[in-house]
Formats: sequence, C-alpha cells, structure tokens
Amino acid sequence: PPFFLIDVPGVTLTQRSAFPQTGVTATGVKRTITVDDIIAVEGPRVPSAATAPKVFRQGYVYLTRQGVTPSQANLDKADRFRASWVDYYSDRTDGRGIFQTQLGPALPVATVEGLVTNASNGSIIKNLEAKWLERNYVQPIYDGGHYEFRTLASSTAPADIQATIVLRAFPYLPDTSVVTLTYGNPLVHHRALTPLPQTNLTGAVRDAAGNGVSAKLTLFASSDVIDDFTATATSDAQGNFTFSGLYVSQPPAIAYDRLVVEPDIPFAGQTLTDIVVTGGTNDLNIVVEPADILLVNDDPNGNFSNYYSSALEEIGVTSFVWSQKDRGLAPVSFAPQFKRNIIIWYTGNASGAEVLTPAEQDSIAAHLDRGGNVFLTGQNIAESLNGTPFLSNRVRVSFDRNLNDIILHGVQSDPVGKGLINIINAGTLGANNQTSRDVLIPSAGAIACVMFDTTAGTVAGVRVTDPANNSRLVFFGFGFEAVNPGSVPRPGYVGRPEVMQNVLNWLSGVTQVADRNEAPNGIPAAFHLSASYPNPWQAGMGAAEAEIRYHLPLDLAAQRVTLKIFDVLGREVATLVDQPYRPGQFSARWNGRDTRGELVSNGVYFYKLQAGALQHVQKQLLVR
Repeated sequence: PPFFLIDVPGVTLTQRSAFPQTGVTATGVKRTITVDDIIAVEGPRVPSAATAPKVFRQGYVYLTRQGVTPSQANLDKADRFRASWVDYYSDRTDGRGIFQTQLGPALPVATVEGLVTNASNGSIIKNLEAKWLERNYVQPIYDGGHYEFRTLASSTAPADIQATIVLRAFPYLPDTSVVTLTYGNPLVHHRALTPLPQTNLTGAVRDAAGNGVSAKLTLFASSDVIDDFTATATSDAQGNFTFSGLYVSQPPAIAYDRLVVEPDIPFAGQTLTDIVVTGGTNDLNIVVEPADILLVNDDPNGNFSNYYSSALEEIGVTSFVWSQKDRGLAPVSFAPQFKRNIIIWYTGNASGAEVLTPAEQDSIAAHLDRGGNVFLTGQNIAESLNGTPFLSNRVRVSFDRNLNDIILHGVQSDPVGKGLINIINAGTLGANNQTSRDVLIPSAGAIACVMFDTTAGTVAGVRVTDPANNSRLVFFGFGFEAVNPGSVPRPGYVGRPEVMQNVLNWLSGVTQVADRNEAPNGIPAAFHLSASYPNPWQAGMGAAEAEIRYHLPLDLAAQRVTLKIFDVLGREVATLVDQPYRPGQFSARWNGRDTRGELVSNGVYFYKLQAGALQHVQKQLLVR
C-alpha cells in the first residue's frame, strides 16, 4: 500500500509512543511498496541483526469511505496496533531488520466540522461541495452530509484564525459563513441550506398574424454544481406551452443558457439565449416566421443535413429540415408557404432503388408544375433513374458514366457557374462520401452549369427552365454535401456557401450583372432601382417574366437587402430578394405569382428595394 517515509531525526520510538494521536508532523516522499519489495529489500534471514541491518520506516493508515463513521472496533484495533508496535518490531523481527520511526514534535490542529441539512425539512443533504475559501480546500461530500476541515499550526502556540466556509448543493441556495477557529479546540458548525424556489415558465409560440403554432421547445440549463441538463415542452394548437417546476436562475449554480424552438412546418426554428427565470411570473411570447426554403433530407440514414443548413445559415437563408427517414414523404404542398418557393432535395448515399421512389419523383414534379423551383443533388441519381420519364422529361438529362474526378468548375458564362472557379468534392472538410459521381448528358432545355475538371466536355451539373409552368431546376450529379474549399485556402477555390448562393440566386431569379456605366472598381456609386422591363407587362404572352435591375453601393451600415412586390392596398405579394447585403449591380425576375405560387390578378403593383435606411419604390402594370 502507499506510505510516507518519515524522516525527522532525533525522535525515538519511545518518544513517539507518548505523543498525542493528532498533530504529529510527517514528512517525506510518497512511495508504493508491495510484500515482494519488502522481501527483496530485506534479503535472506541472518542470525544477527548486526550482520544484516535494515532500516524500515513504518506508518499506520486507516481509511474510511467519505461520510461513513469509523466503527469502534476498528478504532480499537488501531490503538492496539499503535501501542504494541514497539514490542512487535523488537520481538518479532528475528534479526531480519531494525525498524525505526522518526517523528516530529506535536503541533495543535484547528478543526471545523458539521452536518448540512435541508432548511425546509431537516433531511441530510447529499452531493454537497464544501470549500474553505482562504485555504482553497475543497471537499466533495457524496453521502452523509458531514463536512470537516483540519489545518495544522506552524508553531506550538498559534493565534486563532478565521475561515470562510462555502457550502453548495443542488438545488439549494449557496451558504457562506465566517467562523473563528481556535487550535486544539474543534468547532462544530452545522448548517442548513435553503432550497431554491421553484416556478413555471409559460408562454406562447405564434406567427406574425397571432395564430398559434405547434412547436417543440428545449431549455438548456448549465450548472457548476451538477451536470448540465435539459427540460422539454411542447406548444399546443393555440401555441401555449409551460415548463413546470423550474428552479429560479441562480448563476452559476443554475442558469438557463438557451431555449431552442422547433416549430412545425413551414416555420423556421429559433434559438433564444440567456433565459432568466425569476421567482415571479415568467411569460415568454415567441413569434416565428416561415423559413425561406424547404430542405428535404432523403439520405437513407438521415445524414448530412448540417452541411446544407450551415451553408444556408452562412448566407443568411433559413430552412426547415424534413428528414424522410424519420418523418416519411416530405409534404411538398407546403412549399408555397415558405418565403421562397424553393425546395432543396438531396439523396446523400442513396443508390439503386433507394434513389427517388416513384412517389418522391411525383412530389418533385408536382412542385415544378405549380411553378416551384428545385435544387436536386446527389450521386447515383442519374445512374439509378436513367431512362425514366422523370430524368428525361423533368431533369432533361441522361446518364453517361461514373467519373472519379474530385475537382469541378463552374461554367463562367453561366449564372449558376459564374465565379465558381474550382470546386472540390472530396476531403474531410466536406461529407467526403462521394463514390459514384455521375457524368450527365444534357438534352434539349438543359444547360450545363458545372463541369468535371480533368476530363474535357464532361457535365456535372445542369439548370433547366420550363416555360410551360415557369419553374426552375438545378441538378448536380454529385452530392453538394461533399463540396469544400480544401484544407489550405487558395484563390479561386470555393466552399458550400458560394455554390449555394449562386444556385439560390438563379432559382430566385436574381443574378449579378455587368453594367457599362459602373464605377471603375465595379461598385455602383448610388443606391438605385430601375423600372421593370417590360412595363406594362402582359403576363403569359411574350416575356414570361419581368426583369428588375438594381444597384447597391458600398454601405457599411446595411446588413440585408430585400426586394418585395406589393399590391395597391400595401399587402405583400411576393419576396424576390431577401439576403445579406453586398455591393454590386443585380437583376431580379418576377413571374407574376404570389408567395403561394398562384398567378396574381391584373392591375398595378409596386416593388420596393430596401437596405437598412435606404429604400426605393417603383410601379409596374400587369395585364393579361
């Protein structure tokens, strides 16, 4: 067992037997020794100690579990051992060695101890932490509720000392007390801790119109006394929710760091931080908005959604993630209720029959027929669906072959591919899951926007505009989740946010354009919204969409830019642009449909460009 070498010269074993049990100085180096070690050091028996002297330094340690009172029988055993060890080692060694114990003078000890109970009912508190602040002594107490601190004086006649004792347990208010300790006179200092008050956190989750929204709410709590934990609640059809029996905030013993709100489709989730729960009324009203887009996770194992949601978040786009593994077929009929009539649908590691079942193909086709827009991406899609009406007539490609090419590039003359100089789709900074990248053969109506880099003429991505239903589709024959800029930043290598921004801009009808009158650095000098073209616009005849151009100058104060359509009553009809502000010259398109994908009626409409404090409004006449 472990023991301490005692090295205080000049104190004999006889003197030791007269010392008090407490307050004896023992110094030395901690060692670990076994019976075999003793035999090895001791050597063979010899007739006389004089011919083979050995020096052993011995101590007696009695260990008990924290919170357990030593039995009297064991204490008696220790006393008998202490009293008899002088004769034992002189009589029983048989000449094998000479045992010496060297001890220092006795010094007084200051002691404070007590029992910690519940102030409400007197019960003993478990899982307690006691701390003596001045000495930085910390004592965890798992059972029994008993704490004890001892300190040895540095002289034989020390002065009294003060001790600040802090007792903490969950769920109780911390207890701090200051006591005076006299050496040689143990102090009994019992304490009672006051339980933390409990209360409720109530509130409601509603949309902007005041309608109740069903949601799951998760409250994250942290503590430096116990492990962090969570509490959950759900809101009903009226949006009302209650967290019952919460302890009032008492940092750092208990603090509520964040509340995660996950509303039902089509609303975007929210995270509220630093929730304070008081002893009074705690009401929290949460207003949620529809997410920008619907993100369908169609990976067989439900993986990879974070690669999409993080890219969207970085460009300021909110999403509602629908995992088909957990929730079944995505309800694409909700898509018009999102701020942008866009669905991102990815298949991850799906292959063969796992890739887009007939029901899933029908759902995507129905969304396109309603004038919706789709970003479809995944390895194996073209290979698994080759020759099907969906791939031929909707995506308008056929499958050529698989290609193990980890570098791609955007077509620089294309609005989706512009600026995407190098795209890596392998490596640990992405999903690193691409084993079957598809080479595509575009048919009529499909325009190549992304190419494989090392094999000339091999198409990796296309875009499709369908004038029959005014829908748009971008299709990648590889998984967007694998895209990353590489481990070392290099000019021209883009990540997922840049690729996603280009795709969504085109699907939304927003493209950056060049202008012959732009400033030398390419940044407009003024905030400007041009008249739409054509105007008047005869929807359904001639131009399928009206084009709206706008200029954004350098503005350090602006955070976001929006371009919205309103009717003559001031009601919002459609949102064409809602994204982080960046200077440049842009073009947006409106297809004459509202946020639900329905064609609007004839009449006058206004479109407003707003960025921070800057805004500009123009008028457009729609006729049929």
